[in-house]
Amino acid sequence: MGFHKFAVAYGLRGFALPAGLSVWAITWVVVPVLFVPASPPDVSFLSTRRFWLATLASLVLWPIGGWLLAKWEWTRNERRFGKTQT
Repeated sequence: MGFHKFAVAYGLRGFALPAGLSVWAITWVVVPVLFVPASPPDVSFLSTRRFWLATLASLVLWPIGGWLLAKWEWTRNERRFGKTQT
């Protein structure tokens, strides 16, 4: 399969995308909008600098975390299964 395809499939699509989107949505959309006792919900924070910095950080940090996870898993499996194939 190759590491590049493995990193995209396992690290980015399998980990970073679902985890990053879930955490981002819960942290920045669900909790502030649905659990704030204001009626109607206050969505003005969506245009704040803090919101956009956190969003941009998520777009960078989650893919890096996914790539690191894929690299770790690849190295671990190479050591584990590489010794049995000689």
